[in-house]
Amino acid sequence: MIWQIGNTTVRNPNRIREGLIAYYNNGEIIGLHESGNREAQRKLFDCLKSGGIIKSEEKSNDDKEWFARKWRLSFTEMGLISNKNRIYYSGQITKTGHALINADNEAEIQNIFLRILYNLEYRKKKKAKTIFRPLNHTLKILNEIQNLTGSSYISYHEFSLFVQDYKFDLSTRDYVKNIMSFRNEHIRHKGRIKPFLKSMYKEIADNNKLKPGTIRSDYPDVSIRLLKLSGLIINKGKGIRLNPQYNSLFDILIADVNVFPKKDDYYINISGLPSLPTDSQRELLINVIKKDFEYIKKYNQEYKEVNYSLTNKELEIERVKQNFEAFKINEKLFASSQKDKTQIICKWYECLIENIKIKNENDFGESIDYENDERPKYLEWITWRAFLSINKIKNPPYESRKFKIDSEFKPIHHAPSNTPDLVFEFEEFVLVIEVTFSTSSTQYSMEGEPVLRHVAKIAKIYNKPTFGLFLATKIDVNLAHLFLSKKVWFDNDQNQIPTPVVPLGINSFLQFFKKIPKSQSSNPDILFSIINDSLKSSHSNPNLWIEHVEKCFKTYF
Repeated sequence: MIWQIGNTTVRNPNRIREGLIAYYNNGEIIGLHESGNREAQRKLFDCLKSGGIIKSEEKSNDDKEWFARKWRLSFTEMGLISNKNRIYYSGQITKTGHALINADNEAEIQNIFLRILYNLEYRKKKKAKTIFRPLNHTLKILNEIQNLTGSSYISYHEFSLFVQDYKFDLSTRDYVKNIMSFRNEHIRHKGRIKPFLKSMYKEIADNNKLKPGTIRSDYPDVSIRLLKLSGLIINKGKGIRLNPQYNSLFDILIADVNVFPKKDDYYINISGLPSLPTDSQRELLINVIKKDFEYIKKYNQEYKEVNYSLTNKELEIERVKQNFEAFKINEKLFASSQKDKTQIICKWYECLIENIKIKNENDFGESIDYENDERPKYLEWITWRAFLSINKIKNPPYESRKFKIDSEFKPIHHAPSNTPDLVFEFEEFVLVIEVTFSTSSTQYSMEGEPVLRHVAKIAKIYNKPTFGLFLATKIDVNLAHLFLSKKVWFDNDQNQIPTPVVPLGINSFLQFFKKIPKSQSSNPDILFSIINDSLKSSHSNPNLWIEHVEKCFKTYF
C-alpha cells in the first residue's frame, strides 16, 4: 500500500501556518466541511487569495472550490481546523491550530509540528490493519539502518520504493533487508541504473494501480517535506537521515506504535495539541534537557542551567527554549562555514538566474533544487549566504535575515513586504540589501518606494551611516534615476533621513563576490569604499551611473 501525507497542491508545507493565520484573520467559516457547501469553499479560496497564500488566478467557481478543498484537507489532516465532532464545529480552529498560530519562534513552531506529525495516523483506507503512523514508521527504519550500517541515511529512491510502500506484515528488519538488497542491486546495475529504476517503479506502480510518476515524484516529495517539519528528519542530498540533535529521544519515540481504534477519538487527539512521550516521562525529559544544556554550554558559557524541580509542563517549556537557543548556535556555525562555500554559492546564483536545477548532490555536498515559484526566496537566501561568507558582520545571522528558515537553514518564505530582505551591520556602517527578479517598469513600481522606505526605517535604528544595495538581474533606468535623484526620506515628523541606494546587476555582484577574500578583517572597509565611490559619481544620467557603479565593483580588485 503506497501511502502519502499532505497533498501535491499544498506542496510547500511551511505555508500551512501562513494559510492558517490568513484563515484566522479572515474569521472562521462555519460549515466549511459540509457536503455541497460550495459557498464556504469559495470563501476559503478568497480568504487564502487575499492573504497572499494562493497565487492562482482561477476564475471559475469549480477551480476555486477545488483549490479550497485541497487546503481544507491539509488543515484538517494536521488537526488545525476541525470537521464536526463532539468537541468542535465544522470550520473551527482547534487547540492545535491556535497553538501553531500563537507560536513565537522557529523552535515553538517546530515543536507544534513535531507533536502533530508524531501523532499523525494514516487512515485513508478503512481496514484497521492499514492504520499506522508514518513518522514512527520512517523513524524505525532509519534507526535500524543506523544500527546496521552506522548511518541512518537512505536515498530518495529507497524512501519511494520501500518506506513509502507500507506492508503491515513486514517488520522493520524486513524493510531494512529489502533496502540493503536494493543497494547491492543498484551497484550491480552500474551503467544501467535508469532502466533498473524504471522497472522497479513500474512493478510497484502496477501492484498499487498507480502511475510510476506518482510513486517516484509526487507522493515522496510532499511526504518528505512534511516529515521534515518534525525536525526529527533532515535532508542529506536528495535523501534523508535522522537529525542527530534528537539522538537521545529516538529509542523512546519509536517504541510508541499505538493507534486509535476509533476515527473520532483520533481526530480529537490530534486537534487537542497531542502529547509527546517526554510530557509524562519526567526522567527522560530531564535527561534530554541536560544533554541539550551540555551542547549549549560549549558555545554559550553564560547560559543558565534549568531548575530541575520545575513541573513537567514547565520543563517542557524550558526544553523548547533550549531548542531555540541550540538553533541559534547552529545558525552561527552555519554562518561561519559559508567562507568555504564560494563555489556552491556562485553555482546557486547561476542556476537561479537561468532557472536551472541540479537535483543530484554535487561535489560541494548540495543539490540545487527548488520549485519555480520559490526562486525569489532562494535569491534572498543565497545573497544572505554570500554576505555571511564575506563575514565580519556585527549582528548575528538570525538578525541579518528577515525571512524565516527551516531546521536545515533553507528559506521557508521570502521576507515580509514591510521589511528589507537583509540587514548587515558592520563596525562603521549598515548595509540594507534588497534583491529581485523583477525587471523594467515592474521593477520601478514594485521596488522604488519600498526600498527607500526600508533604508530610512533601518537608518533610524542605527547611529551610523546606512546604505542600500539593490540587486537585480537587470537594473531599470527609471529606478536608477529615482535612487540617483532621491537620497532623502521624510518621516512622519518631517525629519530628513539620508537614503543612499546603490543599484547593481547580479552578474556584476557575482564577479565581485568571486574576487573578494572571504572572512577578512578588511572586507567591511572594502565594501564601504566601493559603495562610497559608487555614490560619488558626477553623472546625472542614470544609464551612465549604472555603468559607473558596475565599474566600481568590477575593478576594485
